[in-house]
Amino acid sequence: MSEWSLPVLLAGLHDKVEQSLDQARRSFAHPGTKGDASEAVWVELLNTYLPKRYEVATAHVVDNHGSFSEQIDVVVYDRQYTPLIFEMHGIKIIPAESVYAVFVPIPMKPPLCSEMIASPVSGMISPPV
Repeated sequence: MSEWSLPVLLAGLHDKVEQSLDQARRSFAHPGTKGDASEAVWVELLNTYLPKRYEVATAHVVDNHGSFSEQIDVVVYDRQYTPLIFEMHGIKIIPAESVYAVFVPIPMKPPLCSEMIASPVSGMISPPV
């Protein structure tokens, strides 16, 4: 009987995620479809391993002044204590106060420059003060 090994378990999880992302990159030619497939890998991983009070989704975020963000590909938010503002056919509007993290893809075209990093962030709204 073999011994339990946390490093082996986590390495296996890492390999699974890496293989899924690689498959998404190789399987789809359309950039939007490729991005959707990659985002789905991260959403599934986070929804599996985060505590159930958090939810992960693609969404728009609205602040207390009524300003809306562009679509954010991966949003981690508090689903237990904060209601959704609106949901229709999977399109979600989430209050900014419930957002814990966002993951914004950065185009990986050489050379990577500061404008490429700042560009996705420009569609986000300011956090509430």
